[in-house]
Parts: sequence; structure tokens; C-alpha cells
Amino acid sequence: MKTQVKRPDGEVVELYYYELEEFCKEQVRLYIHDTRLSFAQLLEREKEFLEFAKQYQTFSPYFDFVFTKMSYTLFQPYFIRNSVLFYHPVEKCYYVEYLGEENELDIYDRYVFRNPFLPLSREESIQRGKIVDITDIPECFISEELELLTTSSVLERHNAWAKLWLHNLLISRKDVCQYLLMRSEHDDGVIYTDQGSLLLHYYPWIRFGKIGHPSFGDCYVAIYHSKKINHKQAKLLRELKRKGLLNPAMCEDIR
Repeated sequence: MKTQVKRPDGEVVELYYYELEEFCKEQVRLYIHDTRLSFAQLLEREKEFLEFAKQYQTFSPYFDFVFTKMSYTLFQPYFIRNSVLFYHPVEKCYYVEYLGEENELDIYDRYVFRNPFLPLSREESIQRGKIVDITDIPECFISEELELLTTSSVLERHNAWAKLWLHNLLISRKDVCQYLLMRSEHDDGVIYTDQGSLLLHYYPWIRFGKIGHPSFGDCYVAIYHSKKINHKQAKLLRELKRKGLLNPAMCEDIR
């Protein structure tokens, strides 16, 4: 459950994954209160952070600021062993770079290969929509206010989208880290659990999609935690069932 962070000066700090949020807050605090700087420089740094943080409504801005603006490096992101998190400033996306040898932390310029990875916390990657046509709801998560939530990536669908919100919990909550590790099958550090459904234990959402079923043809499928969804979401499910758009056999309550 531990990870490592490399500071710009080369120092490597080891900490628990769920301590990352507090660690990032402290690094930002030190950055904007650096006693070596002039008053004007401190004001400029504070302005820089506040301007960056304005775009954040869903997530905390500290993780992204530290790893995209302050040149820190995160190892073992999302519990992926022998890897490092890399931010691509043009694509505005994080990548996971796999290290050549175990614990070889100083080969930042010599990776074996690169895998595209979802933005872990970036607010701008969230895509929101509304239900326009009840007969044509896309694959998404449906929030308490019936917003249709996805992210800018289409890789892996729900599992990839879920990483965005799950990671936001992992960096601050020990119980989520423990639960994810407990529910996951590990093979060389790769997490194979159904993260799209796992997310529903923490967010009161509906995982919604379409499948081709041998008996029902093309149909909606809904996965949810009945003790967490609200009356608006329950009403939507009832309406879909009433209109024959959602077969009860295609509903899964994970409570």
C-alpha cells in the first residue's frame, strides 16, 4: 500500500498511498510560503495556485498541482508495481511508465514501454450530460441529479472511468485502499477487479450501459446499490422498466 514520491531535488519520500492528499497539501503550502522568496514572488506563487485551483469543483487540486506543476514524480501509481506516473502537458493526460527493473528509480529516461492512463484527478477530464431521450441513454454513470458522467477517455469504458473517482478516494482514505486491495486480484501489481462496480460502494450512482443479450436483444443494463441511490434514480429505473426499456433481469443490486 506504500508508494514513493521523488521531489524535484532528487529526494525520495516513502509514504502510504492514502497519505498522498495530505502530503500534496503540505508541499503546496511550502511552495507558496517559501521563506527564501521575496514578497512579490510569494504573491505570484499564491496567485498561480489559486488560478489553477479555480477549475476544481469535484476534486481537490493539490495532487494535480504537485505532479503537473511542481515537477514531483510518483512511483507505483494506482498500486502498479515498478512504474512511474508521467504527465503529458500537451495531451493533458497522465501516463504510466514501466521501469526496466524492480526498484530502479533513477532510469526516468529509459522506460521499456508506455501505457496511456486516465487522468487520475483532473477536473477537466469529466464529461457531463443530461438525459435528452429516455430511449437513447449512453453508457455512463448516472448521478444523484441524473447527470450522465463519463471522462474524456473511452478506454475500458466503466472501469477506466471509475479510476478517476476511485483514485481521488485512494489518496486520502485508508479504508478505500484496504477495500480495493482486498477485492482485487493481483498479478505483478495489476488490479483486475471490476472497478466500475466497486465505485458504486462509495458513490450513490447507477452504472448504466447497453448490451446485446441472446434472449432480450439489445437492451439496457443497470448496476446500482439500492441503499445508496435516491428517489430520482429509483424513479428513472421504474420508468425504464415500465416502458420495457430495462428488463428486471438486467438489473443488479450490489448491496
